[in-house]
Amino acid sequence: MTFRFDSDEDNERAVFDAFKKAQRLKRSQNEATESEMSEEESPAIFKHEVVSDPDKTDLGQSPKENPVAEPVAPGSPDEYLISFGDHHDSNLEKKAREWFYQVGLPIGTAKAISSLHNLRMEQELSAVELEQERLSVERRLRGEWGDINFEKRIGMVRELLRKVSPEAITLLEQSGLGNDEHMIRRLVRFAESKVVR
Repeated sequence: MTFRFDSDEDNERAVFDAFKKAQRLKRSQNEATESEMSEEESPAIFKHEVVSDPDKTDLGQSPKENPVAEPVAPGSPDEYLISFGDHHDSNLEKKAREWFYQVGLPIGTAKAISSLHNLRMEQELSAVELEQERLSVERRLRGEWGDINFEKRIGMVRELLRKVSPEAITLLEQSGLGNDEHMIRRLVRFAESKVVR
């Protein structure tokens, strides 16, 4: 499994715009209970600004610095504030909360994953489009990290996900989340933080 992402500013802006549109749609259909997040409150992967160091972790930030990127997992799986929107599947949400909790995923990262999952499901990309996206992202990350570091980093994420559930890997592949460069970077940072501890 290779994770797939796009990280240039235009793609980040498109993801952010799609995220905002999805939020407005949810609100208009009375499916969302939370108010629309402002750009300042949005998960880091949906912000338009590009961090000068794309591998800079947000896991060490305090909740005051970035309330969405809490550095620790909650006390129980039920504390994850996630929703799979129009593609609501209470069984999947329950499993996702368990997966997130088992690996100790920060609340902000879990929320970003569920939001991105919703966006990816709305895109309904064909198998050919998913493969093209995967290859493009893999080429970019290999160019940035080098082949050996790419394999090492992706291997750490795979191993972490295998410990949680093979279903988590399948979900990433089927939803296209495994193609999302921001998701890959977040998962790599998280896996590296687990290895360091």
